[in-house]
Amino acid sequence: MKKIGLVVALLALIVSGVAKTQSSGAPWTSYSLWYSHSCALTTTGKAYCWGDNIAGQLGTGTSLDSRKVPTAVSTDLTFSSISVGANHTCAIAKDGATYCWGSNGRGTLGVPSKGPFGGKGIDQSETPVQVQTDQKFSSVSAGMFGTCALTTEGKAYCWGGNFNGEIGSDPGASESSTPLAVKGKHVFVSLQAGRTLACGLTAAGEAWCWGANGAGQFGDGTTQDQFTPTRVGNEMIFSSISVGEFHVCGVTKDNKGYCWGNNTSGKLGSGDGLLTDSKVPLLVTGKLALKSITASRVHTCGLTTTGQAWCWGSGVSWQLGVGVPDDQTSKPVAVNTKMVFSSIQVGNAFTCAMAMDKNIWCWGGNDSGQLGNDSTKQSVHPVQVETP
Repeated sequence: MKKIGLVVALLALIVSGVAKTQSSGAPWTSYSLWYSHSCALTTTGKAYCWGDNIAGQLGTGTSLDSRKVPTAVSTDLTFSSISVGANHTCAIAKDGATYCWGSNGRGTLGVPSKGPFGGKGIDQSETPVQVQTDQKFSSVSAGMFGTCALTTEGKAYCWGGNFNGEIGSDPGASESSTPLAVKGKHVFVSLQAGRTLACGLTAAGEAWCWGANGAGQFGDGTTQDQFTPTRVGNEMIFSSISVGEFHVCGVTKDNKGYCWGNNTSGKLGSGDGLLTDSKVPLLVTGKLALKSITASRVHTCGLTTTGQAWCWGSGVSWQLGVGVPDDQTSKPVAVNTKMVFSSIQVGNAFTCAMAMDKNIWCWGGNDSGQLGNDSTKQSVHPVQVETP
């Protein structure tokens, strides 16, 4: 009888462990990640964040203490969208106001920063602060040194650093804590801020970029920075685009993937080398039918039209979801899982994807708990983000 009781107890532990890591009651509706932290929204609009917190970018009311599981942002606000930058996070409240938290270097939070001469602003905020603007935005994108957002009419506004023209408006200002309208009459349906570059996509599929272009991130054959939107080369038509640190990728309407800019570790996915940059879009090799591509610092991932995840570039922290020779590849490799995903995003050295049941799964580096599974152990296989 004791043996039977022991077996029953062990089975109960196994079942409870499975339930913990494979919950069917996923609360998530959306998620975002970039450098070493992630955030997600629940079905009620509550924001949770996890991972690195050196500048208070988790919004938990404190800084320096990373979190290994999703932790509620310290606010009673509910949000309709959220975006993670390098060391800050921004979200749009359900009343249309925009809030940011984390590092405020160069005014990335949309409030005055102290700056190098010790002004009256703030260096960072561990809780959400409202962006100082009368504009109501429908979406927001947090980058590395700045932030951009779209109005409901598709007009782009940016704020933060402007050394390379990433605000898209005033070449005389090195930064602005006030959102400034991007020059031009462009109407965008999506917008993404990167390191020192931002790109927007029109309803007609035209991609326009502004800011840093030293590695050919505009894809127009040049390397000159631009303070106003410049059309991505070859007049290609895209269904989606993604801005990495020094490279940009897009998917055309016939489901082909293209990348351009810096090619360290083969993150352009062209299959013909690891180091040569490209000032024009290169076709991602492998004949994959892609519905989206997501770019970050050292690797890139794509999702096929049937929901399979493929990655390329650096895999030094297993962020490709499979081991590759020399920890890098310029050819897409299939993530080692049979799961079907609805979306995928990449961070500095980790990757996350949302399964069809709305659970979030992550793999790769985990030194700050950015995989969200109550661990700091990196994983080559997808592990489920814990649910609150």
